[in-house]
Amino acid sequence: MSDDALEELLRSSVPGFDAGFADRVVERVEGLSVDETARAVSGYFRRWAPLALAASLVLAAFNVVTTSQDGQSTFDAVLGLEPVSVQSAYAITVLDADNGEVGR
Repeated sequence: MSDDALEELLRSSVPGFDAGFADRVVERVEGLSVDETARAVSGYFRRWAPLALAASLVLAAFNVVTTSQDGQSTFDAVLGLEPVSVQSAYAITVLDADNGEVGR
C-alpha cells in the first residue's frame, strides 16, 4: 500500500462507533441475568485455571533446575539473588546517570 493510499484511508476514516452502539450494548447487557454471567465466568475459570497452574508449576520447576546453587538456598537461587560475602557487602557500586555506566 502506498503512502498516498494510506493517507487517504486515514482521512476517510471516522473515529468512534456507529450511532446507537451504546444503546445496543446496554440492551444486550441488561438482557443477561446474573446467573448466566456467573456461569460464563466460572466456565472460563474452570477451563483456564488448571492450564495456568500447570504452566506456573512447569516454569517454577524449570527455574529451580536451571539455577546454580553455589552454597545458596533454593529460594535465593530461584529469585536470582547473589550470595552475600564480606567483599560484596563492602563493595560500592556507582551508577553514572548521564551515560548509564557502572563503576566502582
